[in-house]
Amino acid sequence: MAPKYELIYFNARGRAEGVRYIFALTGQDYTDSRYTNEEWQKIKNDIPSKQVPALKVDNQYIPQSNAIIRYLGKKFNLIGKTDMDAAIIDSAMGCADDIASGFIAMKFGGLNEEQTKAKAEKMKTEIVPKMLEYFEHALSADGFLTSTKALTIGELSTSLTIEWVQLFLPDFDLSKYPKTVKMLKNVVENPKIAAWIKKRPVTEH
Repeated sequence: MAPKYELIYFNARGRAEGVRYIFALTGQDYTDSRYTNEEWQKIKNDIPSKQVPALKVDNQYIPQSNAIIRYLGKKFNLIGKTDMDAAIIDSAMGCADDIASGFIAMKFGGLNEEQTKAKAEKMKTEIVPKMLEYFEHALSADGFLTSTKALTIGELSTSLTIEWVQLFLPDFDLSKYPKTVKMLKNVVENPKIAAWIKKRPVTEH
């Protein structure tokens, strides 16, 4: 019997959207449980890690977005074909996570206006360019991380981070990174992903 999946998160894309992309791409049924902060406080103690996102697989909880994504990547064969493929995917996901963590600190880290501006400038001039340079190195000319020329958890996760760049640094020039732009296009124009994007709840981030 196939397992039952429930994704537990807030009504936001945030750290959970990569998981939703996987379910959209694979056509796997799941329950997309979205909670307000008030509702989350009431159910928090029912989840062993007391944090979200969490994926409930039958009666087992998996916390941490990248752990969930890697679990599903193996489950649905979205990790390339070789150990090197998997390593490149992991590297790209790590770089994407560095960018995401920076934006989370900028948005939700309790910074004052001056500190937020300083953090944004550092993201724009140091952190994001450094990570995108790695993406340009790792990606093929047609925007894939592996020789399979198929979407993996690496492209799915990385594309969402690029969307964060567009959201939080709207004047950042992505045209300097053509492979990365191609990768983003490969993801959002995939028919199954595009269908999900069209119907998903509209949220700020």
